[in-house]
Amino acid sequence: MSGWDIDPAGVSTVLNKVGEVVGDGSGEGLSGSTNSGLTSLSEAMSASGSGVVSTAVSEFFDHISNLSQQMTSKTVRATVGCSQATQAYIDGDTEMAERAQSRIGGTTGIDL
Repeated sequence: MSGWDIDPAGVSTVLNKVGEVVGDGSGEGLSGSTNSGLTSLSEAMSASGSGVVSTAVSEFFDHISNLSQQMTSKTVRATVGCSQATQAYIDGDTEMAERAQSRIGGTTGIDL
């Protein structure tokens, strides 16, 4: 017997909390905050009136934007992978239970 004991409801709770923290880009969570921050950086570039400052902010903007996209993408992939792994675990448990029940159901005339 393995040491695995996954609580699907607990996994679902954690994944939902991760989803709330990451957000959907509409202003809530990490993605929304990041989008808002990037918008502010864009406005700062325009308002600076300096080519040097605008270039520096633009390079910073590109760097932060790339990191933010990577972070969000990795978090989403990890969340999806966790969900799929949990579902595979549940499916495996169901399959084992069905096999066990079919074996038990196939026995007749047990002499005790």
